[in-house]
Amino acid sequence: MKQSVRRKRRRAPRAQLTLSVQGFTAAQLGAKVGISARTVRYYAAQRVLPAPQFRGAGTRYVHEHLVRLAAIRYLLRDHRRTLTQIRLLLASKSPAELERMAAQVLPELAATAPRAVPGASTAPTAHAALATWNTSTWQRVTALPGVEVHLQDGATEVAIEIANALTKDAQRKWLEHLAAASTTA
Repeated sequence: MKQSVRRKRRRAPRAQLTLSVQGFTAAQLGAKVGISARTVRYYAAQRVLPAPQFRGAGTRYVHEHLVRLAAIRYLLRDHRRTLTQIRLLLASKSPAELERMAAQVLPELAATAPRAVPGASTAPTAHAALATWNTSTWQRVTALPGVEVHLQDGATEVAIEIANALTKDAQRKWLEHLAAASTTA
């Protein structure tokens, strides 16, 4: 009896689909700054860190996330700010300012951070490191006790008119509030 030999059919080789995703995973990003992947995701959920572009297992964080996360770490560790304060503060910072903050936590980012502007004020303050980064001058206009409007030097006439209108409107509403409170008392 002859045994039949079964030959395996050769299949044409399949093209391998490779997806090249650049960036950091949450764990890699956290390890660079010294926090857990869970904390990275928490910061993204709290909108302190921008949400990454990809989702699921392919989620990647880019250099901007690293810079922002290092700046967050700097503000938490050295300045003891809350996440809400940090979110508001980082929203007003330029990428160059974020790079400078991040360089305090990750010295390797210092090479990419722009240099300080010559002639910028280096007067010691409570937050000297932050004060040297803001080289513009602002004027404060007190609308009410505890309420200020800030105007940058060199503001346009339209900006000044808007600030004046805001101040007058705040004062009018405050007086209305006081009048209503005195009539109900």
